[in-house]
Amino acid sequence: MLEKITIKDSINVVGNFKILQIREEVRIVEDGNIISSSYHRYTLAPGDSLENEDDEVINIANLVWTDEVITSYQQSLLS
Repeated sequence: MLEKITIKDSINVVGNFKILQIREEVRIVEDGNIISSSYHRYTLAPGDSLENEDDEVINIANLVWTDEVITSYQQSLLS
């Protein structure tokens, strides 16, 4: 039986604005053996929607994205 499994295998907090860099591994598994894998990366900036994120990403964002960080990031976009 083939299965497609997606896991977030790396979540990094980067820079003064606490940008989240997330790497997902997509595995194709047959009878418990990984027969293929690939990676997808994306970033989230302070204030981005967390609607489709899992609890781990949401918890990290809520921890590092303080009001001060969000305001500072938004101001940097204006300059």
